[in-house]
Amino acid sequence: MHKGSPKQQINEPPSTSQGQFVYQLQLIHAHPWEPEERSFGIAVYIGKGLFLTASHNLHRVPGREPKQGGLYVIPGEGKDEQQVEAVGFMDPEITPLNGFIRRGDKPQVKMDIALLKIREGDPPDSSRAANPYIIADDDSAWIGAPKLRFWGINPSASIEDQGYSYPDIDRDKLQKALNELQVGAVSTSGGNGSFGPDSSDSKADFITYDISTSAGASGSAITTDSLDQPKLLGIHRGFRPGPNVNCAVNLNTPRFREFFTRCTAEMVEKDPEEFSDWEWMKMRAE
Repeated sequence: MHKGSPKQQINEPPSTSQGQFVYQLQLIHAHPWEPEERSFGIAVYIGKGLFLTASHNLHRVPGREPKQGGLYVIPGEGKDEQQVEAVGFMDPEITPLNGFIRRGDKPQVKMDIALLKIREGDPPDSSRAANPYIIADDDSAWIGAPKLRFWGINPSASIEDQGYSYPDIDRDKLQKALNELQVGAVSTSGGNGSFGPDSSDSKADFITYDISTSAGASGSAITTDSLDQPKLLGIHRGFRPGPNVNCAVNLNTPRFREFFTRCTAEMVEKDPEEFSDWEWMKMRAE
């Protein structure tokens, strides 16, 4: 949950077969004489050992260095963590240092996405992967305030962690809204969304929505409004001013397609047969 008016959410807990594309992302920061520190985010599995996340999740913590090999994804059920590494960043102005964003560098908000891959070992089963929803140019379903769905993990929902975001909101009202967030587990909430400032441009940089989240949920999935077969529309990046309290980077943009094509080019060229039936091939620029 971030700035704006907090909105109470009634989470609809997914069954064991739903939301399996949601992973917690953990980055371990080392310090010469102090205990290791972990920062958290969310990553979305898209198959072939690849994940999408908000690139700001890969920021270095001031005064600390990311531990060598210290980037992990952990499935929502909390078992079998795997090491991952960054394949690339959507923002071409980011020059990563050892796979992470250098202190002082800020990815452009409209390009706040990174692609990750499993470093070694078997990738998660393809049945866990989220497939993309490709919006056709003549698809009028996304004009106005379409129904969207958040799939992710809200790591924290305490007044102490979130109260600073709502200095003008009564604490009892805020706590009631925070209590509705299902903390620490994969959950899903539906809400109204909008593409672009005029609510009609499905190729706009952002998708905005009135779904509340907590700090640490960046990288979660914004999908079509389906509990059975949700398809990925955007990657949650955090708050925005205005009636819709949160926003995601829209995947249905030429900018994302160019980034995705660039970052997957080598692996696709190396083994085209392996990727021939992958749904995400449709998201690559022609």
